[in-house]
Amino acid sequence: MNEEKLNQLKEIIAKEISKGIEISNLDFGDLFTNKELAHKALKIQINLDLEKVRNEDFIADEELRDSLRELPENELTLRTLCLCARIHTPVPCNLVDLLNC
Repeated sequence: MNEEKLNQLKEIIAKEISKGIEISNLDFGDLFTNKELAHKALKIQINLDLEKVRNEDFIADEELRDSLRELPENELTLRTLCLCARIHTPVPCNLVDLLNC
């Protein structure tokens, strides 16, 4: 299994989805009466359905495709994002404290 290729795939997909969320100007805080709670409790998780990837050949890189087929789980979590109230955007959850969200 090629961990480097798996990590590259995770980063590429997660970056593109994160960018889409960021430019959409979503403010989930409006959905809650307590915005602070919304920013602390709401997470966006990005998963890849490995069952669909394993049964198709739409990933051109054969080594990456084989690596995905070797994973025992049926879903691969690419990234979990948390909302940052201070900058009003989703950020990787491990950065919430660092960014003073």
